[in-house]
Amino acid sequence: MVILINPTLITVVDEQSVGRGNTMGLLDWLKGGNKTTQSVDQASDSKNTQSIKKSQSPQPVRNSERYVISAKTPRFRKLKTLSTSSSNGLSLENFFISGKVNDKLPGFIFRSKNKVKLLSYNNHSFTLGVSNSIIVFDQENGTQFSIDEATLNRANVIDANRYGAIFQSENTIGYIEFKSGTLHLFQFNWQPFRMAMNDSSWFVGTRETTEGPGELYCFSLSGDYLWGGLQFTEQFNTLFGLIKATPYHLSTVENSADVMVSTMDRLYRISPPEGTLLTRIAISDLREADIKEKECRRRANLPPKP
Repeated sequence: MVILINPTLITVVDEQSVGRGNTMGLLDWLKGGNKTTQSVDQASDSKNTQSIKKSQSPQPVRNSERYVISAKTPRFRKLKTLSTSSSNGLSLENFFISGKVNDKLPGFIFRSKNKVKLLSYNNHSFTLGVSNSIIVFDQENGTQFSIDEATLNRANVIDANRYGAIFQSENTIGYIEFKSGTLHLFQFNWQPFRMAMNDSSWFVGTRETTEGPGELYCFSLSGDYLWGGLQFTEQFNTLFGLIKATPYHLSTVENSADVMVSTMDRLYRISPPEGTLLTRIAISDLREADIKEKECRRRANLPPKP
């Protein structure tokens, strides 16, 4: 059985009708970084291998305080921790309906009864967001975690994985830990703007105004605050005026605890345990260097002056 997804519906497809495929996006390829290590491990000279590995270890950016600084006082407070109501024993047969056939979609055999938001999936389970609740399905049954609207009014499910889920209601962020069913509530001074999760932590990016500045916070999967108040100091002159850097996009790094942050034409790679800046890339600088290189090659190919 294969689970196919569009943004609002989960569909189970007959595996023989569709076949299997494996895709990897450009960003995943950029963030993976495992092939080089594997090739190094296979080197015959162990001494050279060790030196190569050492040189490939990411090092903090020099003078990183020019780009990121840590706020003395985090701009959030933890409101409370409480238990959520959960119901077990949800079955795939009750969640999906069959019998509706669409000639444009051959091989589709089941369809979810209601519109849902797919949050995460793998070979063993998938996680759905439905209103103020989360449904986690494994291969046999599902568990639904519900949040009382009095606790988190009109909450939207932002992100989830097999360990937990993030909710948002204006400046309040809720995090549910699936293993214990515990809900952690946080109130941020600045607007929580972007969220992301990986297998060891979850992140919240905030902004003071639409023009910035912004900060990045990191929490553990058990709901504890790890590090944060990491403020991006770069500024950009645009047609709309001066804009300060914010965590405009967050993306976690595969097989790593690092997080990628992008804003305007800047890309940062932040690493635990203290939010160390490992990489800073300015696309405009790369383009300028490329233009200069092309100009140098053009001049080198010019015929000599008489």
